[in-house]
Amino acid sequence: MTRPVQTDSFRYMLSLVWPIFIELLLQMLVGNVDQMMVARYSQDAVGAIANANQVLNILLLVFSMMSMATTILVAQSKGAQNHRQLEVIYTLSCVVNLFLSLLVSAAIFLFGDVFFRWMNVPAVFIEPAREYMHIVGGFCFLQALFMTFSAIFRSNQMMRTGMLVSIVVNIANVLGNAVLIHGLGPIPALGVKGAAIATNFSRLAGTAVLIFVFYHHLHGRIRLAHLRPFPTKLLMKLLAVGVPSGGESFSYSISQLVVMTFINSFGPDSVTAKAYCHMISSFAVLYCLAVSQVTQVLVGHEVGARRFDAADRITKRAALSSTMITTVCSLIICTLIQPVLTLFGATPEVKALCQKVMYIEILLQFGRSFNMLYIRALQGAGDIRYPITIGILDNWITVVGLGFVLGRVLGLGLPGVWLAMALDENIRGLIFIFRWRSGKWKTKVLA
Repeated sequence: MTRPVQTDSFRYMLSLVWPIFIELLLQMLVGNVDQMMVARYSQDAVGAIANANQVLNILLLVFSMMSMATTILVAQSKGAQNHRQLEVIYTLSCVVNLFLSLLVSAAIFLFGDVFFRWMNVPAVFIEPAREYMHIVGGFCFLQALFMTFSAIFRSNQMMRTGMLVSIVVNIANVLGNAVLIHGLGPIPALGVKGAAIATNFSRLAGTAVLIFVFYHHLHGRIRLAHLRPFPTKLLMKLLAVGVPSGGESFSYSISQLVVMTFINSFGPDSVTAKAYCHMISSFAVLYCLAVSQVTQVLVGHEVGARRFDAADRITKRAALSSTMITTVCSLIICTLIQPVLTLFGATPEVKALCQKVMYIEILLQFGRSFNMLYIRALQGAGDIRYPITIGILDNWITVVGLGFVLGRVLGLGLPGVWLAMALDENIRGLIFIFRWRSGKWKTKVLA
């Protein structure tokens, strides 16, 4: 007789974490390769893409809202053994995200330049940034589908599928960049435009693989017939979960957009340094990202089954490991930042600025490790609105308000802004720890 899986054991959690960790690591590695390829073509291209992605990341949050709602509702429905509505959730999520992708594309083409003017983007960056944003944004329906199917697989605890698809996406992206950025044979060097086309090509490949695996290895089916009669109540539940769930991320991204206006006013070196620091420091939080995604799904399953003690054990174990590993990784990255920047061809001025920022990054990553973990745990349990409220208030008071004072008023520049972001992560993390320990999330079950 097969022993039942202990879903609240740390060993089981690690079995789900490592595929996501590998997937995220591949994404980060290829992202760095992208930046190196673009940087070798033009240093200005790095700042241009950084500004374009700042806008794109905000607009693409509408997909992440619905994807997060899908993850939470599917996880809790499976935990409650409510299998009948799973196919309806799958279908509804795809249809809604495709509709939202049309709105996002329209916003990019109609208001993209407005964002650039508001952010005070240096003139040297505007044209390549616009070109990149239009090409990637015009095909954002690919990202909408990719995120929806990824959420479906995560909520079904099929983490290895995401890892394998990530390999396909990253290989396609590197190959596309190698050919299109610098040119090959009869294909001319396209620079930033080539990087954008390669991004779309890789997303197309990844989405195609996800759809294939879905229809061959998952029992659910996506059919428009599931929407007749239209499941209005389920849509309202998805929106009730999705909009608040994405609210914290939306607030954070908007605050980062405002902060980017400060950084742009510091000059091109600060813009380039910000892009490098953000990209390189992302490696420190990889484990936290992976374990927080798994925690959200497992907490959703346990809460749906009304096993609150198991959900608590999962969260506390994940938080401890997340904080320890993330802090050690940030220390290592801070030590190795100079030789890494040399590989990217960074100027001495940018290197000096990045080193100052990376010292502060250690404090930032420490706070982010438990802030991110407890946000995901609360959301998985159905406690949606509290994290949003705290996230919005603290983002604007600490990141924007204090960031302006430290960076602009006191003249600390980029390091001052980074210090404000570090304080924001730590403050929110402490608040969410107390929220979890209060046990109020036990009254927020959705399924």
